[in-house]
Amino acid sequence: MSTEQQRQRAEKALKDMNHAESLLLKALAATDPHKRLMLGLQFIAADEAVDHEALGGVADYPVPTEAVAALRELKREFDQ
Repeated sequence: MSTEQQRQRAEKALKDMNHAESLLLKALAATDPHKRLMLGLQFIAADEAVDHEALGGVADYPVPTEAVAALRELKREFDQ
């Protein structure tokens, strides 16, 4: 992969991560449980679409990792 392709891949991954982060912050701010669930599920889907490898590892969101873990657990429960 050329340097230009790597740069484009990293830019797209960063854009995708910023979108996921926006959903995460909205989910954490939501007071309605249903809205929080829906935004949380959207965040997890968006986070799974992020090319973490292009960013050098796992995305670092500006919230406690426990909050992200709780949303992932919620998704697991929802999927069952």
